[in-house]
Amino acid sequence: MRKSHSGPPQAADAGGASSTSPRAQIRDRESKAGRGIEASQGSALHSTATTAHWRGEFGPFHLGLSRSTRLAGAREAFGSTLDRRRPVPYSQSVTNITTIPIACLVLAGCFLAGNATTTAADLAPQRLFDGRTFAGWEGETNRTWRITDGALVGGSLTARVPRNEFLCTTRSYTNFVLRLQFKLLGEGANAGVQVRSRRIPDHHEVRGYQADLGDPQWWGCLYDESRRNRVLAKSDMDQVNQILKRGDWNEYIIRCEGRRIRLWINGLPTVDYTEPDDQIELSGFIGVQIHGGPPSEAWYKDLTVEELP
Repeated sequence: MRKSHSGPPQAADAGGASSTSPRAQIRDRESKAGRGIEASQGSALHSTATTAHWRGEFGPFHLGLSRSTRLAGAREAFGSTLDRRRPVPYSQSVTNITTIPIACLVLAGCFLAGNATTTAADLAPQRLFDGRTFAGWEGETNRTWRITDGALVGGSLTARVPRNEFLCTTRSYTNFVLRLQFKLLGEGANAGVQVRSRRIPDHHEVRGYQADLGDPQWWGCLYDESRRNRVLAKSDMDQVNQILKRGDWNEYIIRCEGRRIRLWINGLPTVDYTEPDDQIELSGFIGVQIHGGPPSEAWYKDLTVEELP
């Protein structure tokens, strides 16, 4: 037989509730706390399960299942992770806060690096001649210009060259570095490389800057073809004769940047010229020439252009 509690009677609370024993009050508080925890856990689980359901990751938590079934499954799957009373460590919260900005910085860096690579690629030297076709070029290709052994060849060693002829790019260039290999064959051969030039309407001639080639003193000079018709800057032939390989391949480098034009033959600087006339055009096509005269040939290959910003 259970004994009755003989302690002093408990005063009613402010709301008028009847008095109960201390042990009963403790059991009542524990029951309410348990229901609150379960409710909060169930709410968290419902959110998690809903998200998981839509992502198709957690089959057991389908929304069609009862709440008690979902709660039991979640406790088995997640264990103590549903205990929302456990505080999140400070270090973990800081890590979560800083992870997203760091990831954004990494992605931004990759984006900028990709753009820098694309820009560098755009400014890399481009081939002007594919070694097989006249694609990108225009000129008299029936009798004067042909392609031999991967080179553009103008003229003939068996007949006189009747007049100046030019093979020119179909697009214009402004600031650039042009590199090419050349050789002249035949007694009295003369030729040149045109830059920033234009065709004269209804005529075979062109006008513009020419990096000159030929004996006795034209190698490495800068000439103004069919415009001012004079040498703009002369080379030092004593130096040129030391490095020039007549009848063989040589390298020409032509750099046009603003009003400044510089020439090199086989690495030797031959001209450094700055245009004083602000009316002279600073853009135009690139071209190669065979000069009219005795039987001769002008060969050009490995033409590349690097456009400058």
